[in-house]
Amino acid sequence: MADMRIYIAGPYTKGDPVVNIRRMIMTAERIIAAGHIPFVPLLYHLWHLMSPHDYSYWMALDRAWIEVCDALVWLDGESSGTQEDIALAEYLGKAVYSETELFDRIEQQDSKILDN
Repeated sequence: MADMRIYIAGPYTKGDPVVNIRRMIMTAERIIAAGHIPFVPLLYHLWHLMSPHDYSYWMALDRAWIEVCDALVWLDGESSGTQEDIALAEYLGKAVYSETELFDRIEQQDSKILDN
């Protein structure tokens, strides 16, 4: 499970977008600390502020990234976009984890490495 490219899916507009973006960035930090490479789609927020586009534009970019990721981790919370991301990742045969599942799995892998 080394050097996985992990797409992070999660709520954006339900609740406070800034809180949601912060949460996704904090998850990305944990993914990097575990030796993997996160993709944080909510950073599109800044791009959207400078150059607004409709929802389908952003979802098309999301789909392109999901196609090349190794896994998708989803953050809990209400989000139709997250459900679309999960469905696509599953359809493409990507590994899909909740946040808790991903970090439990990483921890188990680290334990196995330390035990050897």
